[in-house]
Amino acid sequence: MSWVETEWAKAQAYGELGTLHSQLGNYEQALSCLEHQLNIAPHGREQIGCGRGQGRAYGNLGLTYEALGNFERAVFYQEQHLSVAAQTNDLVAKTLAYASLGRTHHALQNFAQAVMYLQE
Repeated sequence: MSWVETEWAKAQAYGELGTLHSQLGNYEQALSCLEHQLNIAPHGREQIGCGRGQGRAYGNLGLTYEALGNFERAVFYQEQHLSVAAQTNDLVAKTLAYASLGRTHHALQNFAQAVMYLQE
């Protein structure tokens, strides 16, 4: 296994662990794993030419901050997720990012923005 494949596999593993911890309500552990994923993912992106791992990391961080009720921080990561999805032309990721942004802006009572994102 090459260095790139090893790093990519590590990023994927951290992402899966982060998602699992988030589902179990272990949000601090989830954030730690997802930050590790985010720190590793850009290296694979440079070598492989794909930012989807980085986008997933941003999206999962946004979901975790949303679950914690830290909606401002969630919006930051969800916007990063949307940006990477647009750059990589990942339509599924764009849809997920728009939905997350709509839901989070609704929680922040930014109703006009919530509608805008949910209509995308």
